[in-house]
Amino acid sequence: AALAFPDASGGTIYGALTNYHVAHGGQFPVGTRMLQPFQQSQWFGKLHSFAPINFRGQNNYIDAALLNCRRTDGAYAPKTDTVRPFQFGVGAINPEPYNAPKLGDDVIKVGRTTAITRGKLVGMNAQTTVDYGPEGAAKFDRQYVFRSTSGQFSAGGDSGSLILHAATLRPM
Repeated sequence: AALAFPDASGGTIYGALTNYHVAHGGQFPVGTRMLQPFQQSQWFGKLHSFAPINFRGQNNYIDAALLNCRRTDGAYAPKTDTVRPFQFGVGAINPEPYNAPKLGDDVIKVGRTTAITRGKLVGMNAQTTVDYGPEGAAKFDRQYVFRSTSGQFSAGGDSGSLILHAATLRPM
């Protein structure tokens, strides 16, 4: 999901929000170039920051990493932003979070595997455990629950897909 966030000097970083387990996975240091799969020469951003996941039984609240997508070298340089606040098939998104979620809110998501899916917010403040394979399982608290109204809502490969409030196109 494309977004803009402030940098340490008061400027703006144009970047992307994704999952920690996608962009970092416990193995890449801040500054690592993020690559498009199968296009190793086409990096689109660098790992800027992340929230580590606790696998020792304590609650997690997010699985998130920020990417700085301002290119300063390579094919897209100089100082070119490689992302825009736009979702394919949905249109321009409003980067301001939707701050008043209510049960029953209509949502929309674009995922790599499931493409465009629609659903409803059916639960808030849920607890769940996610199996990350070799890293182990992690507990998450204060999570939203969505139910599809158009087929399968999410599947493997959809990690990092931004769920938007359907009427405002603001991130949930």
